[in-house]
Amino acid sequence: MNIVYHDDQLLIEQLLQDGERAFDYIYDLYWKQLFQYAYNRLQSEDIAKDMVQDVFISLWNKRDGLKLNSSLSAYLFSILRFKLINFYHANEVRKLHALRVNQYDHPSENNIDQRVHINEVNSLLNSSIQNLPCKMKEIFKLSRIDGHSTLQISEQLNISEQTVKNQLSTALKRLKLNFADYLTIAVIYFLLK
Repeated sequence: MNIVYHDDQLLIEQLLQDGERAFDYIYDLYWKQLFQYAYNRLQSEDIAKDMVQDVFISLWNKRDGLKLNSSLSAYLFSILRFKLINFYHANEVRKLHALRVNQYDHPSENNIDQRVHINEVNSLLNSSIQNLPCKMKEIFKLSRIDGHSTLQISEQLNISEQTVKNQLSTALKRLKLNFADYLTIAVIYFLLK
């Protein structure tokens, strides 16, 4: 089957019929642009590569029901922008947590409310992490607490990098759900302060 180079809708149809060849073509066509976009915003080659890889995984997983309302390029970049927003949101949660922990380490005499708030955040975070399935918890701790890359984790646990990425993605979604209500209340609290 020949790959049609000029028509996004036909390319998507070919992705359904002759998946791997069409996917390889799309990957080769857009990888560099997506990577450059992610790298310019993140200034981290490893994170940018992981994020772009996730974009293509998403495309592959959604290929069966994919309906384009715009160009394939716009679709891929919208997935990437969504992943960047999630990444920034997760970073803000970590920064907020780190700030609170730091303030807890050096509390002022009149900050009983802050200590209670920090204890609540720590308790919720620890509880949320402990409630993850064993392997997912191990992967999450290796990545987010010990700072290992997906490659290092896959080699250490003798599993594929894709499994590591999937487990991290699921863990972050679960933690995000646990913190969604709490984060909204915390943001309102800080804005009113």
